[in-house]
Amino acid sequence: GLEQSSYQHCFREVDMKLQIVLLVIAGLLPAIGAEGSELHEASKKTFCPDKLQAVYADMHDGDKKEVTISGDSLTIKPSGNDEQWVVNAKLDLESCSASVDFNVPGKPNPPPVSLTATLWYSFSEAVKKTEFEFTDPSGKIAAKGFPVNNWVELKNDFDKKLPVPCPTSLKAVYADIHDGDRKELTISGTALTIKPSGNKQSWEVKAQVDSKSCSATIDFHVPGKPNPPPVSLRLAFFYTVSAETKKTEFEFTDPSGKLAAAGFPLNHWLEISKVSEQSIIYS
Repeated sequence: GLEQSSYQHCFREVDMKLQIVLLVIAGLLPAIGAEGSELHEASKKTFCPDKLQAVYADMHDGDKKEVTISGDSLTIKPSGNDEQWVVNAKLDLESCSASVDFNVPGKPNPPPVSLTATLWYSFSEAVKKTEFEFTDPSGKIAAKGFPVNNWVELKNDFDKKLPVPCPTSLKAVYADIHDGDRKELTISGTALTIKPSGNKQSWEVKAQVDSKSCSATIDFHVPGKPNPPPVSLRLAFFYTVSAETKKTEFEFTDPSGKLAAAGFPLNHWLEISKVSEQSIIYS
């Protein structure tokens, strides 16, 4: 009824304002100027970069890709190996996304369908970087909108400390890009709990969040957990923002350097459904 409609409208307003605040923090919008819907429209116009060239860690394939944006042209090439292939696509500048067909000469094991690649800006208290999230609009590989892969920009330089708040109340389900399944993650104060989601597995990982770095050390060696990593991993909290929306994600790295260089992203968990979240910036 009217009350529910009004509530949903208010929720959208708060959600939009939060997205704008995150864009300002990320340096993608000026801190002053238009307000509300005008600023939201401005964010869409300024979100997609006119020029971009960077190397990305491919969370699904475990290798690297080089991505270049020039105007509305998107070019993808392999990086760090002997493969030779090129994918070209046209960017939709408003959504900053493109339909990508990886079925090109020289490309091993291309997906059977074209995927939608969407640019996101992700940032923690220590770093800001770009990512490309891949979804299957045909629904053949996974449900429409479900992330099937994530490419994470490899950055050697760290930005100045960003005013990104660490959540103290969060419960959401995440797509585990490396494992191809789902995990439920809960934060209550500084207590963090991870459980499987959407399958018959039964296990639980508990850890403590370092609120200053908004990170935690995760030991997946618990009863019932299949194929745990051989070492404890560092989990770091990120906000991530697209031209259309915002969500949370978690990045896993190996501080011991045994699985990869200490800061190299080994896996990303992308939020797909939120059970509950305390309003972090707007109460």
